[in-house]
Amino acid sequence: MAETAVVKEQEKLTAIFEKQATAAEFFEFQQKVFAQNEKFRSLTCWYIFFALLGFFGFFVGVFSTIIFPPLGLIAIPFGLCGMGTFFYLIYRVVSMNETIPDMRFKSVETILQVMAADLAPNRKMGLSINSFGATHISKCTDEEHKDRTWLPNHGTFQFADPWLEMSFKTRDGSAVKISVEERTRQRRKPKRKGRWKAKNKIVHRLKVKLDASPRFYRGWTSDFSDVIGASLDGLTISRAQLDGHSVQISASFLGTAEPAELILRLLSVIFAHLIPVNSKSLAKRLAK
Repeated sequence: MAETAVVKEQEKLTAIFEKQATAAEFFEFQQKVFAQNEKFRSLTCWYIFFALLGFFGFFVGVFSTIIFPPLGLIAIPFGLCGMGTFFYLIYRVVSMNETIPDMRFKSVETILQVMAADLAPNRKMGLSINSFGATHISKCTDEEHKDRTWLPNHGTFQFADPWLEMSFKTRDGSAVKISVEERTRQRRKPKRKGRWKAKNKIVHRLKVKLDASPRFYRGWTSDFSDVIGASLDGLTISRAQLDGHSVQISASFLGTAEPAELILRLLSVIFAHLIPVNSKSLAKRLAK
């Protein structure tokens, strides 16, 4: 599968990373995204600079003609060119959408950096990252609005954005799978002609599954029933499934949050319940 598919949509670009890749390969791709964004931000600044020069050039031409009319043959075309340059470059700035949304790439980067010491070296990871906006028309789940290219500027709309699927192995041979979905309920109200304001209710839904390596872990300190319903600074654990050396935990968070922080909290809960093979004293205490 291609390393990156960049597709031009009506509103902006979306970057999708779908690949079996090492952490180093992901970081390399991410640097390319950041470099491209920086390039276009710099280009935007230059467009604005030259647009302002064109704007002032128009007034210089007008004032020159008023003060010294014989200069009009030169000043008027100069001023018109300046104003034309101004409008053209402002149009380019407004219509420029080549930058790629990169906040979600940064979230994955944070996870990989925190877990760098635990990742199996040079092992491929499964990564599927959709860095497009969570409230784009393509993410709308309302049946009457599916396949439309725009949404009304008033009403209530539902969006589902399963933007991350991530799987990797740790140094001890355990397998981890992470899924993150962002669900949004958006209420739009007209503000002015052609404009609207929105109020969003956001829910992050997360699933983390760990298949612990039997070579290094003898089991779990509990059946995870004690964590169901627990809240970790707003992150609520709603479900836990235990099957031998495998456990899957589902959780949700209401509101705006950094996804990497939520994922790392769930991972810390799971790893805290593991019993290492050589922890005989701990196993005896738990058996009492």
